[in-house]
Amino acid sequence: MMQTSILAKLISELEEAAAPFADLNQLTQMALSAKPAEEISSHVELARGIRVDVQPDSKIEFKLEQAQEETGLRLCVEDRADSKWISINFLVPIAQAKDARYIVSLIDAHSKGMTAFRPCVRYHLEERFVDRFNSPLTVFTDGRSEQFVIHKMEEELLQEARNIEVIWFFDGTKFDLSLFAIEHIKV
Repeated sequence: MMQTSILAKLISELEEAAAPFADLNQLTQMALSAKPAEEISSHVELARGIRVDVQPDSKIEFKLEQAQEETGLRLCVEDRADSKWISINFLVPIAQAKDARYIVSLIDAHSKGMTAFRPCVRYHLEERFVDRFNSPLTVFTDGRSEQFVIHKMEEELLQEARNIEVIWFFDGTKFDLSLFAIEHIKV
């Protein structure tokens, strides 16, 4: 009986922590289930405030398409070439993030081979931005898995910021990752 009540409390706490990002989470699910545009450029807007970015004018070869296994988004980089970055960016509502210690992303994904990314929080200040890489590298090995990615907030930068983004900068010259669900929670 004790386990059930602890589990129920944990579920309740996670649901409460996701509430401030309800709009972002809804947009994220829309982005994962939408059919990407036929024309792929260096900046692909998946939903309002959610995009895939690669370096403009690079010779990168990649596909952005619906996942084959189930509803989701597949990002397949066949040759990174000279692109200095490949990222997925999530614009986080500043009002909801102001007093957060952490923003945690819960990810359900399938990787063919290994896929790794460096989590980053970008603080958009008045005339510049500051990137903070303060979580370890996130690695998805071959197969399906669920992971938590923790983005630590810096209080001083958060108070100054006009906007913030959670950004995942992908490593490697090639990878194949299908994202089925992403949910952001505030801690």
